[in-house]
Amino acid sequence: MAEAAKKLPVDAEVVRIVPPLAQNRWNLKEHANPGHWVCVPADTEVADLLEPGFWANHAQRMRPNSTLEVHWDDSSRFILLYVVSAGRNWADVDLMFEHKIKSHARPSQTHRYEAKYNGPVDLWRITNLSNGSVLKAGFATEEDARKFLAEHLKKF
Repeated sequence: MAEAAKKLPVDAEVVRIVPPLAQNRWNLKEHANPGHWVCVPADTEVADLLEPGFWANHAQRMRPNSTLEVHWDDSSRFILLYVVSAGRNWADVDLMFEHKIKSHARPSQTHRYEAKYNGPVDLWRITNLSNGSVLKAGFATEEDARKFLAEHLKKF
């Protein structure tokens, strides 16, 4: 009879008890295992980054389970790599995320500026007519303000 009491019915559901997460398993990412920021030349391929020897100069600073944010010089791509293991002059990384960034056309110059006298404090100033902001103030003459504006517009 004791054996019959120990046997569970066929339709009995087994309940799995999950303990709460221990305190030592929770921390800020920056303190526990900080990631790294990497900027590579524009002609670098993703396959190059997956080669263990690519990381030879930096592998000593890598720790397993950390991440590498990789940006391209020309802002064409962003990838996230996961460090699986690393040695003195090699690192085994795995690709977690890849994003090709579409090129954004620069907006055309739609700002119009005006050089105007604004009293004894501002003297001559340059105002952006599209939003009313003051680009720069304090010019002694209108000619000085216009020279500055011409130089400023050359940069764009």
